[in-house]
Formats: sequence, structure tokens, C-alpha cells
Amino acid sequence: MTERSRKKRKVDESSDLEEARPAVRPRRNSSLDEDASGSETQKSPAIRDPQFYKADGNCVLRVDNTLFRVHRHYLAPEHEQSVFGGLFALPTGPEAVEGERDEAPIVLQGDTVDELRAFFRFAYSSPLQLQADAMSDDDLVPLMLTAKFADKYRLESFEKWARNTILHLTARNNGQALKACAPKVYVELLLLNNLSPDSTTEERVRDAWMARIRRGELPIAHALGVTETLNMRSFLGELYYEQLRALDPAALAPSCTAPVRFDAPGLSDAQKIRLLAGHRSLSLAWARIVEKLLALPLCTASTCPMRASAQTSWRTAVHRTATATDTDLAVFARLKGLERGLLRMDTLCSSAQEAAQKALASIRRRLASSLADHFLGPAEPA
Repeated sequence: MTERSRKKRKVDESSDLEEARPAVRPRRNSSLDEDASGSETQKSPAIRDPQFYKADGNCVLRVDNTLFRVHRHYLAPEHEQSVFGGLFALPTGPEAVEGERDEAPIVLQGDTVDELRAFFRFAYSSPLQLQADAMSDDDLVPLMLTAKFADKYRLESFEKWARNTILHLTARNNGQALKACAPKVYVELLLLNNLSPDSTTEERVRDAWMARIRRGELPIAHALGVTETLNMRSFLGELYYEQLRALDPAALAPSCTAPVRFDAPGLSDAQKIRLLAGHRSLSLAWARIVEKLLALPLCTASTCPMRASAQTSWRTAVHRTATATDTDLAVFARLKGLERGLLRMDTLCSSAQEAAQKALASIRRRLASSLADHFLGPAEPA
């Protein structure tokens, strides 16, 4: 089986990621504490988990101060090269083997009690209970914890099931599970997705998070910190652009010569510099876009009776948009405004309207694809 690289970047302490555990996949057997008998955790008194300490279990695990007694086959499925499978296959000597009794458990490092409870909750569920339609929105967090645990210990079939069920939950009822969840759920979903990237999951999280930011329900600064940690350039571009648009209109100067106050609460100095760089870059880009649109030849048919009037009407519309009294930050809104205005221009022939629509759509697509570059600079070659 091909080894997959598992990487997770260290998270900024100011974000909600500070409790996230490292998601790098351990080397086989090295994810388990090799010196458990002498660890501080082992010296502390342990309690048995009230639900997952099975009397007939044949494997004892310890996480923090909690003991789990479970059945090995959930941790080492047949036909899978799980970390636990490698551990259980090691030759045993005459001494007591770790994991056979409470006094010598297998001590798991870097995992949480909640993760094991979530995993074993589903592991001991019936096939009917594991159907995606049987899950509620409240199951999203336990599913994420299960997927993280399964990913770390190479329980591939369980990881696949958990990820597929997450996809089902986040799509059901128009994504209701993501519309009112805690911001930490977005963070954990993106961290989980970073282990095994899936564009659908990322897109759903981004859309839900951005929608709540635009409604003023969540701060942009937190999302910026998370996406910078995970190096999500495209999302960063959208967030910085949204921050530009969210600058307080009341802060605009009352006269043409008065200074303009710049205020972006919660952003670091480095983020403010990126914001200002993006403002400058987008302002210059908009000036070039206007020049291109003014010079755009709409109708090339010499016999078209509307040719001259079409060009005049188009340039008037572009000038009106370029000199609007609102801020010059909403580049996409202005382009969309021009597209809508084309439908009301009865002085344009069909070929002129088509040419203008194509030009505007092309500019909008190219601007969207390069939006992050305006704030962060050109991306480094892969």
C-alpha cells in the first residue's frame, strides 16, 4: 500500500486551533507510547470508561486517565494494514504484554478521550445505525473525531465511511449542519480535509463560513488566521477582498482633501499591510480594466446601423461606472453592474451585446482566479 504524507501546520495560539492535535500519520507502532510504564500519565490513577470498558474485551487502551477495554478486531480489521494490526502482530515474550490488563495498557499519545469515545460509539453501532440517513446534524463533530482517529491509525475503511457520511451531512437540507455550527467545526473540518484533500468539503465549508462573515455573524480576522495557517490562497483572497469591502463607510473622508482613516479591527500589522497592498493593486487593476473596456470594439460590421450609437452608449456606461461616487473596492460588483446594464441598452445590436458580455465575463473570471495575488503577491512555482 502506498504511504500517504500527512502534514499539518502549527496553529496560531490566538485562533481556535490551539487544541488541535498533530495530524501527521505516525510510523507504524511509533504512535503508541514506547515508554508507557514510566510516563507521568501512567503514574496517575486511571478510571474505566463507563461505556467502552467491555468485560469481554481483549485490548486495554489508556488515553489520559481513562481506560478503554475493547475488542481488537475494531482496531485491526482484516485485510487492512492498521497501526494496531502491526502492534498486535509483534512477537510476545513470557512477560505481560501491553494491552492485556489494566496495569499494562496500551497508552495512546496525542489522542483525546472524546476521539476514542466517538470512534467506538460508531464501531459498536449496528449497520442500520451507521446509515447516513440515520445521522443527525449533531453527529457531525463525532464523525470528524472518528475520521481523525481512523486516519491517524490507518483504519482506512472506517475513515472512508466517516468522510462519506460527513459529505452527506454537510449537503443535506441545503447544508443546514454548517449554517449555525461553532466556528471550531469549520476549523476542524478544514484540518481534517487537509489530511486528504477533497474539493467538495472545502468548498462547502468556505461557502458557509463566508456567508456568515458577510452577514456579520463571525469575524473575518479569525478566518484569516486559520486560512493563513493552512495556506489556502484562494480563500485568503476572498477574505481579504471581503475585509476591504467591509471597511466602515463612515470612515471615508467628508471632503476630497481630508485624510481617510484606515481601521481593520482584529488584524495583525502584517495582515493590514497585505490589505493595503491589495487595495493598491486592485485600484490599479480597475484603472486598467476601464481602459480596456473603453477601447473594446463592440460591433465590427460596417453595415450595422447601430454601430456608432452602440459604441457611444457603451463608453458612457463604462464612464458612469468608473466615476461612481462609492468606493473603488467593489470591483466585482461594478463588473456585474455593467453586465446587468447591458440588458437595458437598446442602442446595442445583438453582436455588440454578445461581445461586451464575453469581455466582462472573461475579465471577471481572470480577476477571480488571481484575486489572492493582489494581496499576497504571485504564488511561488509548484
